[in-house]
Amino acid sequence: AYAQNGDVGGARRCFETMPARSSGSWRGLLWALARSGRGGEAMEMLSRMDQEGVDIQLAALAAAVSACKNLQQGIAIHEEIAAGGVECEAILATALINMFVKASQIHESWSYFQKLPSRSVVSWNAIIAAFTVTGHPCRALKCFGEMDLDGVEMDSITFVCAMYACSIVGELQICKILHAGLVDRKILIETAVANALRMPYNDLYAWNAVVAAHAQAGLVRQAEELFAAMQYRNAVSWNTMIAGYAQNGHHCRALHLFRSMDLEGVPPTKISFISSIDSCGEVAVAAVGAAAGPLLHAEIAGKSFEWDVGVATAVISMYGKLGLLDRSLAVFHGMPRRTVVPYNATAAALAENGRSRDALHFLHTMLLDAVTPSDVSFLIAIAACSHAGLYEDGLERSAGMSQDHGLDPSFDHYLCVVDLLGRAGQLGDAEELLCVMPYEPDVVAWTALLAASVNHCDVHRAVRAAGRVLELKHDPAAYSLLLNICSPRLETNCQHNLDFSIVTYLYSGERYKQ
Repeated sequence: AYAQNGDVGGARRCFETMPARSSGSWRGLLWALARSGRGGEAMEMLSRMDQEGVDIQLAALAAAVSACKNLQQGIAIHEEIAAGGVECEAILATALINMFVKASQIHESWSYFQKLPSRSVVSWNAIIAAFTVTGHPCRALKCFGEMDLDGVEMDSITFVCAMYACSIVGELQICKILHAGLVDRKILIETAVANALRMPYNDLYAWNAVVAAHAQAGLVRQAEELFAAMQYRNAVSWNTMIAGYAQNGHHCRALHLFRSMDLEGVPPTKISFISSIDSCGEVAVAAVGAAAGPLLHAEIAGKSFEWDVGVATAVISMYGKLGLLDRSLAVFHGMPRRTVVPYNATAAALAENGRSRDALHFLHTMLLDAVTPSDVSFLIAIAACSHAGLYEDGLERSAGMSQDHGLDPSFDHYLCVVDLLGRAGQLGDAEELLCVMPYEPDVVAWTALLAASVNHCDVHRAVRAAGRVLELKHDPAAYSLLLNICSPRLETNCQHNLDFSIVTYLYSGERYKQ
């Protein structure tokens, strides 16, 4: 009764005055000491149990392991277990895995896990959660796959841990698939959370993990419900929900929650400001961003992270999206240390506001300052050349990316070059690049060629590009869009008697019935 009411001291005094003690009494006090964080007393109690010949069951050993304050104590118990030939069941295996994690020995956790003669869902969950919380989400997801191959039935804790790992590495589609797995198994979100709270880490971590997983998967409403249901919230909880709103386009909600965080007495952190500043630049109502952005910037002044690269870069981008370029430049020039990231952000701000040549000049200044350009730098440069009509310069920069700097072009780089060629009227080269590049062209890529073909009155290429668009996305909205873009402009701008039966054939969907 004392232990159940949280009075561990009273429980121990009562225990010491007992004329005779059952093994249940010993184990009950051991559990109470372990759960209350009295690791030293728990270890002392375990030693006394051994000396007095009390039957030490697995649950008691697990409690003792959980109470270990240092790795040496835990290893000592582990060696006793191994020497005694005790079969390591799930509860004890989980405690031992978590003991290594608490000592920052994740590799030892994995080594121990691999030696288990049999692995239950509990031990699999423990190692997946261990990899996730120690910054190895990819290893966690690999374990998730191995667990499936091992034929172990997954529970809601498994899915929550895997969803959180996906959210860390940005695998949002996989995160959504995992959520669907919960639904397919008819596991309610509330049940998933309740089970998540039994994870081998503290309750607050479990709540934050499941909120982050749902927000990253685009399940904003469920994330909101989970956040609202939290009894306790720390800065990570608030930051998770603010970032979730921002990443899913709910920028006004992100800003409102940021203010609520402050009113609740939780001091905003660097991450809080970065997410909120990003929302100011993206909010649909420009007046809201223009009003809130400078206020947030003013709040940052004087804080320890005022000139943090991440914070300053977010401010530069925000002012750029609000069209306040003078302020973007002022923040950039005020930075005591400039990496390639703020250089890119400032160049992008200039380009987004129609000052493509200034953006190119700015990137040239970066090279003079001995700052090595990144792949993002070249993406900005090629796009700026395209909009400024600098065809030769754009091709030269795209070639120099790999030849001079050893950077491999991404799909977005190829798409920028296609746009560059299309704007310059080099439609044959643009189409050829789409066909030979090491990436599969998507709807956006073929639509770019379609738009360029329409602008330069290349009827047959436009129809060919339209066909590729419809192959990838043949929904009514796409048909309507292509009719609006292609047919009228080709007829009026080119003065060409286009055979509209071809266009009708493309849009009617008949080709998909053959």
